[in-house]
Formats: sequence, structure tokens, C-alpha cells
Amino acid sequence: MVVVKNPNAVLQILIHCAKLGESDAAEVEKRSMDEHLAYLSELKECLGMQAVVSLDGGPATATLNDLALSPQAMLCLQSAEEFENGRSGNQDQIRKNKNKIEVELGKMRKYKENSEIRRVGYYDSFKLQNEDDDFHANVSRLELAGIWDEIEEMLKEFEVPDDFERKKEFIDIGTEYRRLVEPLHIANFYRHSKDKETGAYMIISEARPDRYLFIQRWLEHHEKKPFGSRSESLFWADVEQLCIDIKKRGYLQEIEERIKQVERNLIAWIGDRSLDDDVLLENSTFVKWWRDIPPQHKPASDRIEKLIGEK
Repeated sequence: MVVVKNPNAVLQILIHCAKLGESDAAEVEKRSMDEHLAYLSELKECLGMQAVVSLDGGPATATLNDLALSPQAMLCLQSAEEFENGRSGNQDQIRKNKNKIEVELGKMRKYKENSEIRRVGYYDSFKLQNEDDDFHANVSRLELAGIWDEIEEMLKEFEVPDDFERKKEFIDIGTEYRRLVEPLHIANFYRHSKDKETGAYMIISEARPDRYLFIQRWLEHHEKKPFGSRSESLFWADVEQLCIDIKKRGYLQEIEERIKQVERNLIAWIGDRSLDDDVLLENSTFVKWWRDIPPQHKPASDRIEKLIGEK
């Protein structure tokens, strides 16, 4: 029995096996029907075999000869194997780069801790850029962006194995990167008022780099959740855009609905720890904005005030 998992090799075998040879159509039709009727017994016989040959570890010449493939088909299989080996090599290189990612994420975690010790959330600290740590955090942010942009390019060009995005090791490190670093990207975006050039920073927008969307979709697929359900790294963008829209348009009904949604999201995300509670620090942009909202435009509950008090 021959086992082939390489999808490109499977496709090439099917294409070349399906091609007509010198036999006429009637003979091919009869042979196909005979093989179809005999398939069940042949399958049982194959499953009982002890000798199983896999073509995914490299070409097995004798086995390929038994398949009676043409020289062109053999070349296509060889090409498919080389292509898959290249994709596996790219995945191995990404694994090596995980160490670099971990080092930079470690610096980010330390930066976040130091900011909280000063009772200033790392989002606000990064946006103000008053400390040396803020500069170093930006260097790490740019280093990580370069690494993840390379990974994104490989994904777009199908240069990694098909199951790459389903591997938990990459989902986990990607999710930590997105949750830790995207808020700083948002802080930099609104610090420089880039919304005036590109529009609001939203889940899908010109303003948001694709690398964050890619990684978010990995987690949503893994958890079998709908698109947009894992947008906790966009929390600060929602707050910033509400601040801008309230100044421009006031407390319209649509604005009040968005305020309620921010409350629901905050409570849910802090509850499942996908959003850290440093957003509730007394001097954070969020707390100042929340307390500036007139009571008549706030949700009736006081759940957020309780969370702020607990912080």
C-alpha cells in the first residue's frame, strides 16, 4: 500500500493517472468500471498488508515504478517533493526565529511591568514617550514587526506547510505577540494622528497591518469562534475612536451603543484574562474617558467602577 500526504504529490498522481494512454475510450471505461467494482476487496487486502510505503519521506523508486507513471509524472512528483521540502524548511526557520521573538516579547513584558509599577499603563506610557524605556519598547516593536511580516509574506505565497496556521505553538506565540504589541501600535497610530490620513483603526482597515488580522484569525479558527470574536487587542482603538467621535458628533444613540459594547467587551475580556487589568489604572486614558462620560449616557450598571475600585 502506498501512502501520500503531500497534497501537491497527490494532485500530480491523480492528474497523470487520469490521462488517457493509447487505449481507446471504451477500453478505459471498461477498465475503470472493473477497478471500481473490485475496489472494496482490494482495499481490504491493502489494509491487511504489513508493508506500507510512504512517498512523503522521499521518492521510493520501486514503488513509483509499480504505479506505472510516465517520466513526466515522475518529474512532477519530484518537483512536488522539492516544493514541500522547501516549505518544511521555511517552517523550521520560523521555529529558529521563535527564540528571537521570545527575547523581544520578554522585553515587552518587562516594559509593561515597569510601567504598571509607575501606576501608568504601558499603553499610556508608550503614547506619551517620556521615558527611555518607551524608546527601547519601540525598537522591540519594530524588530517583532519585521519578523512577523516575513512570516505573513510566506503565508501569502504558500511557502509554509498547509497546517502551519493550525499548530498550537505558532497560535500561542502569535496570540501573545498580538495582545502585547498591537496596543502599542495603536498608541503610536493615535499619537501621530494617523487616523486623519487612513481613517479609524478597525478590525479590517487600511490602518491595521495584516499581520495582526492573520494571527487573530488563527486563534478564532482554533477556538471555532466567529470572525471578530477575538478582537481584544483592538480595545484601545475602540476607546480612542470613541473619544474622537464624541468630540465631533456628541452622544448620539449610535455612540451610546458603542459605549455599551466597550463595557461588555471590557468585562468579558478581563474576565477571561485576554485583556490585562492595567487598563483600569486610575490615570489611564480609559478611566479618565469613562469618568468624563455624563451619567445619562453611560450604561446603568456600575460594574466598571467596581473593577476600577478593585484595581
